[in-house]
Amino acid sequence: MNNERRMMKSLQHKSIVRMRSAWAEKDYLYLLYDFALNGDLSTFLRANAPLKFDTAQYFAAQLLGALAYLRSQRVVHRDLKPANILLNEKW
Repeated sequence: MNNERRMMKSLQHKSIVRMRSAWAEKDYLYLLYDFALNGDLSTFLRANAPLKFDTAQYFAAQLLGALAYLRSQRVVHRDLKPANILLNEKW
């Protein structure tokens, strides 16, 4: 778990939510991330479907950029779905 925490804290990309801190107490592990103000992509899609081409293109570009960065860091995201894609203040 220490390796995963160290790796998560080292990731720095504009499209990836930053982990600020992590600590353990008794039986619990606490992870502190930046706040994603506008929820997740799944909620956004339900409220705004169908997406305009420009909006879909923006999300695709952000997602592909983040995945390319993760790959360059030798990280694989094993649970990629709209509910796990968080949205910042722009959306």
